[in-house]
Amino acid sequence: MTVTVDDIVSILTLAQNSSCEELHIEMGEFKLTFRQPRRGGGPTVVDAPPVVAASASAKADAKATQIVAPTVPEGGAAITAPMVGTFYRAPAPGEPPFVEVGSVVEADTTVCIIEVMKVMNPIKAGRGGRIAHIAVGDGDAVEFAQVLIVIEPT
Repeated sequence: MTVTVDDIVSILTLAQNSSCEELHIEMGEFKLTFRQPRRGGGPTVVDAPPVVAASASAKADAKATQIVAPTVPEGGAAITAPMVGTFYRAPAPGEPPFVEVGSVVEADTTVCIIEVMKVMNPIKAGRGGRIAHIAVGDGDAVEFAQVLIVIEPT
């Protein structure tokens, strides 16, 4: 059986409009994996509860596994990657970054780009506030749901 572009578009449209979070199809040499971004199509913005100090053993475990999660201030939010790709702070090489630590942003402000297969996907802040932390370096690979930027309330 041959899979056409129209077939692929139909499959992706059905998957995108469904509640499935991930879809994997293999038909002969054709393989398709689809991961649903959070509802709303944009980055996941996580409202953070007050930060609680971690126990000594939790700190040791995090250090041992090299996992360092940025601290989200009370009332703040974390902008997470809605897809796997490459993180870019600026619209093009040599241009100024979209935001810096301390920049004030609105919900519709573009804060970065994630490149996936040569397609540049602008990521919006999702809420207003001040940039408190940029957790990813320019040109770094990012994973789905990885914290990119932390916003504090203004």
